[in-house]
Amino acid sequence: MPLLPLLALLAPSPIAPMAESPGGRLHVERSFTITLNAGTEVATRAFGAVAEERWAPGFSPLFAYPNPPKDVEGAVFTLQVPRTQIWLLQTWDMVDHVVRYVAVDPGIKISVIVIRVTPFGTNQSRATVTYDRTSLSTAGDAEVAEFAKTFVNQASEWENAINAYLAKTGAP
Repeated sequence: MPLLPLLALLAPSPIAPMAESPGGRLHVERSFTITLNAGTEVATRAFGAVAEERWAPGFSPLFAYPNPPKDVEGAVFTLQVPRTQIWLLQTWDMVDHVVRYVAVDPGIKISVIVIRVTPFGTNQSRATVTYDRTSLSTAGDAEVAEFAKTFVNQASEWENAINAYLAKTGAP
């Protein structure tokens, strides 16, 4: 599926527990907020694909663009989790500390992931991670339903993994 038609799917949607679209597919939005032991710029950079590979088990991006791999708007990479997913780094905003990805699992689901990082205390920040996920098939319905039940339970895992990574890098 070409990337341009996917961008039309990025319009904001209201937060809903879980809904079926008119086509009968599931759609859900889930968020959590974590506290990170770094300032906003360093914490935001931890959500780039290049850094995430260092703290997220199984996150091994294969960059199509750019080469060499770098976190920039328009970066495209694939992940094998377990099927091939196509990811676009749509927003890499180091001024407002916002990172936005579009992830397509062909025939299964599409996800828009937005991370907003804000200051919190001295040398700390808070990151709100929001997934807006829509099923594309019956198999996707099951995955989206499971995601809706379990995503918020991952907050402490993400927080611990990112803070361990930040401590290793000597982040202020």
